[in-house]
Amino acid sequence: MEITRVFKASSSPTSIKYKFGIQVPKGIKNAINLDKKNGNHLWEEAIKTELKQLTDYQTFIVLDSGEDIPKGYQKIP
Repeated sequence: MEITRVFKASSSPTSIKYKFGIQVPKGIKNAINLDKKNGNHLWEEAIKTELKQLTDYQTFIVLDSGEDIPKGYQKIP
């Protein structure tokens, strides 16, 4: 019972998480706020890099109405 309570407290959505000593943002707005707080643009640059890679690697494609899904792709709603 005690372990369950501790786990719930440590995994609450409002708890601040750190990885390798760096605060991990909970979303884009939080990342931008962390950049302002730290006086840098590291999270913003990381987000831009990740979005660019999604485009470069053609992770997602938009199909025209009635167009078949290419081999190797799955439809996502």
